[in-house]
Amino acid sequence: MSLIGDLLDDVGANQGDLKGQLMVVSFRLAAWFRRNLAWTFPLGLPYLVVYRIVVEWILGVELPPATRVGRRLHIHHGQGLVVNNLTVLGDDCRLRHGVTIGNKSDATRDECPRLGARVDVGAHAVILGGITIGDDAVIGAGAVVLKDVPEGGVAVGNPATVIKTLAAEEREAAAAPANRGAAGARLALILLFIGAVLIGPVVAAFVGGMWLAGERADTARDTRRGFEAPHVVRPDT
Repeated sequence: MSLIGDLLDDVGANQGDLKGQLMVVSFRLAAWFRRNLAWTFPLGLPYLVVYRIVVEWILGVELPPATRVGRRLHIHHGQGLVVNNLTVLGDDCRLRHGVTIGNKSDATRDECPRLGARVDVGAHAVILGGITIGDDAVIGAGAVVLKDVPEGGVAVGNPATVIKTLAAEEREAAAAPANRGAAGARLALILLFIGAVLIGPVVAAFVGGMWLAGERADTARDTRRGFEAPHVVRPDT
């Protein structure tokens, strides 16, 4: 799948949610730059830095570019979302605000969850450890999941328990293919916005750095001239 195809799918999956579209598109670009950093270094490295500042620090969404994320990720609200970079998310997953997905402790930092396709995670849910969340599973709001959840399972509570398994007809509520025709115009606007907000400061910082370097060079030259011995004109004798 091409980058543009993934971006169109993500915009379609977050239809009507401009903030979700912005966050997911920004993530896709960051992940692409990270994979291709060897030949995109001049633009890729500054973009990754600004991505962390804008998306993580300002928007409050910690979704590292190294995270393996399937197609059509849907982020609903998103504020306070934290995902460990070793987490794996399948296609058509839905994440809400306050969700935490990662390892249990520093001693098990390499053990992170694997979410299947079409997993729906409720607000403020916590999913920890090297567990597997099956396809079409539903994690209730505020649930603390520490054990595997089967396909179609509905897990709620702290600690979470599976209270039911969705029937086949209930699991057919998976996201439909994204409407790329409708998503194209919105994607273009988002890319323009990202270019202005994320890439613009990089260009400004570069220009400002060049100007500051020139000012320092001028100051150093003037300082050297100040220490030069003055030319003395001796009268004729």
